[in-house]
Amino acid sequence: KLLSLTIKELPPKMTWGSLLDEQVVKQEIDLKTGESVHEKSIKILPREPIRYKELVQLSLFGKRYVVGATDPDFVQAIGNTLQFTIISVLFEALLGLGIALVVNSNFKGRGAVRAAMLVPWAVITVVSAKIWHWMLQSSRVGLFNTILAKFGIGGGQIAFLSEEIWQIPSMIMIDVW
Repeated sequence: KLLSLTIKELPPKMTWGSLLDEQVVKQEIDLKTGESVHEKSIKILPREPIRYKELVQLSLFGKRYVVGATDPDFVQAIGNTLQFTIISVLFEALLGLGIALVVNSNFKGRGAVRAAMLVPWAVITVVSAKIWHWMLQSSRVGLFNTILAKFGIGGGQIAFLSEEIWQIPSMIMIDVW
């Protein structure tokens, strides 16, 4: 459902402009929202899609079709993906460069630090996922809630994995680790 696209057949003489004006044909109504299926597509597609025309219109067996994203969660999913990608890559690059500068300098225990850096790579994914699940639990059993409760923050009941505001930051933190 999240990435649903609608493909609708265009009437033979219908142009893109008449599709936007919506004066040529009767529209099919979406029973969930009461909106015209073409109206829903138009909200997401730009009004003058010179560059996008090839991507959203296609011809097959002599008939013309228009493709449009009709699910309102689609745009939110794209935004969440961009947010996750940009922030996690930024943190990974900055943290990686910072650690590389520190580890490349001469200091006592440099070999131990380099060996410790291999731990995230060496721990299998299932074990890592279970450890992060334990640390992010929404009760006082979770490590982060226990630490935050000691400082009087959140009462030890922050639902990092189920509250929408904490989900993406939690995933970014796991990915950066």
